[in-house]
Amino acid sequence: MSRSDDLAAAFERTNAHLIEYVRGLDERQWLTPGVNSPIFQLGDEDEHRPVGTIAHHVASAYQRSAQAIRMAVTGESIPPPSPGSAARHAGEHATPDQAETIGLLETGGAEVAGVIRGLSDEQLDREATTFLGTTSVATFIERAVNFHPHWHLTSIQATFEPAASAT
Repeated sequence: MSRSDDLAAAFERTNAHLIEYVRGLDERQWLTPGVNSPIFQLGDEDEHRPVGTIAHHVASAYQRSAQAIRMAVTGESIPPPSPGSAARHAGEHATPDQAETIGLLETGGAEVAGVIRGLSDEQLDREATTFLGTTSVATFIERAVNFHPHWHLTSIQATFEPAASAT
């Protein structure tokens, strides 16, 4: 397996786990306010978005993730998400449709995995200026693109299984 295949496979595993988990939620669980991830918290605010909104947030970020990888490969700087973007998304998608969200996770995830899988070792080794700092494209994929769905999966899991979600 190539490095790009390994990175894409890691992303696909996380996305598959997220899809499997949210597919098993009932309507009440889908609308339950989430809790903070046990592995990472951004800022001081507690997670309060409904679980379905968190899953939809991940799905809606996949297009930006695919574009960010393409930008990193071509040497363009990758800015952080715009301030307030998560709150805006939560307001616009307070009660997303579960089946539609799962579909977005599937199609968006396939796009991101395809972009990753299409990278050469030379492209993975290129230096990229990102919101994480200056790093290789491969490291950006590992620490941002692949981490994002994992972070939110652990938040969703912690909502329903507090002791089991730190993996």
